[in-house]
Amino acid sequence: MRHLWSDEGRLGDCFWLLDFLLLLAGLRSERNFKLSRQSRIRMFILCIFVFHVVVMVFHLTHSVINKRNDVFEIVIQATKVCGMGMSGIKVLILFFHKHPIWKLRMFIINHRINSGDTAYDEIEKEKFNRLARTMLLIFYGLILFDTVLMSIPNPAMEVVYGLPPQLSNFGGKYGSRMLCFFYVGLIPMIFFPGYFSNIACVGVLLIGMRAKFNILANRYRRMANQPFLDPEHIYDRLNQELRETFIQQQEYWEHLKILKMLVSRTFFLVHYFSIMSIGTVCYIFRDFGMNLITAFFVITIFVLLLEYYSWCNYVSSFQDVADSIGLLIFELCSKIPYDRRHHSKYSSLISTLMITWINTRHGVKMKCLGLCEISMTAFVSMINVSYSVLMFLIDVT
Repeated sequence: MRHLWSDEGRLGDCFWLLDFLLLLAGLRSERNFKLSRQSRIRMFILCIFVFHVVVMVFHLTHSVINKRNDVFEIVIQATKVCGMGMSGIKVLILFFHKHPIWKLRMFIINHRINSGDTAYDEIEKEKFNRLARTMLLIFYGLILFDTVLMSIPNPAMEVVYGLPPQLSNFGGKYGSRMLCFFYVGLIPMIFFPGYFSNIACVGVLLIGMRAKFNILANRYRRMANQPFLDPEHIYDRLNQELRETFIQQQEYWEHLKILKMLVSRTFFLVHYFSIMSIGTVCYIFRDFGMNLITAFFVITIFVLLLEYYSWCNYVSSFQDVADSIGLLIFELCSKIPYDRRHHSKYSSLISTLMITWINTRHGVKMKCLGLCEISMTAFVSMINVSYSVLMFLIDVT
């Protein structure tokens, strides 16, 4: 067990944990599991997912037809269908972008980006693996906790997640109970892996690319901390170091464009689903007493807020690294000695550094399909809009 949880063991590798979570979501992994076994698991998950979607659609149809005046019931069933649909859409996004994701993953694993300080690079790699592993273990913990919570029989749980009337008498009294237990108990195992697959996969890529960005920042830090005692040769040495840095930085920007594309498309879904779901779940939550279903609603709200906050926090951290590179470039510019005999070299070097700072500062910004910039300000704005949705639902009823 000690070896299993160590950095050399399977559970010590964030990518192994990610592969297993993606397998639970119905996506194929090409590295850690046998393809025949994966095919059986994916087919089982697909069948269970389709079964749950069909049951929820039946329940929504029944509510719309027979309970047209019961807005509360319709909101509950519509939220369930939208949640399962969002889980499936997130899995499909990862499926259709599997090649860019694999390219980014290989870029993070390789050592083409380095700062020249092997010890620092290894520390950044360990930080990345530890942070990504912690995030994935939190997701596994939430899945396990919700599975146990929803497996406990509870009348309120049957109100929200019970079988529709079309299936309430299926197989007699005991058959319907077994079907209801099977249906409700497997909802977290079907919904959460698919829902978390997106933030888990892109989140690991974001953390990994941020680690690579920190390594690039360390190259500028090492340049700024070197002695500037020989003006005669300092310009040629800095030009050579900057040329090597620009080659690595250019490769980094090419892969960052892929990451920004993934973040832009996936955050678009997260943004609008969070706005709708947080206000809706709060509306449903206020009509229930203190019971297990209340705890489930609290966890759901927490998960939605955590997901949105994580996206904004990860993206904002790139700007922090870019700002640190800007400070290092200004420090480097102030330390470069001026020599009248090499005025052109000095001017060219300073201009290159300033252009690099401007491109770095603006090159890391990420947007939600051009609608808004992803930042902590967007998180606060989302909470305000979710509150407006809650007030709208309260006024309607």
